Amino acid sequence: MKNFIITLISMILIGIASSFYLKPNIPTEKKLRHVVAFKFKLGTTPEQMQKATMDFLNLNLRCRRSSL
Repeated sequence: MKNFIITLISMILIGIASSFYLKPNIPTEKKLRHVVAFKFKLGTTPEQMQKATMDFLNLNLRCRRSSL
């Protein structure tokens, strides 16, 4: 009976230790903050779509905060 309890406790400890070892690496900081999707009206030209996209991308340069 004593050997059974020691074996059982040993197996439980080995199981717990191996579960920590096999834990996947979870990043501490998320990279994605948000997603922006554009939906254009049916008559929008490709040039207008490109201009709207570029204007949005350039907002990052024009609207920088000192805290970022």
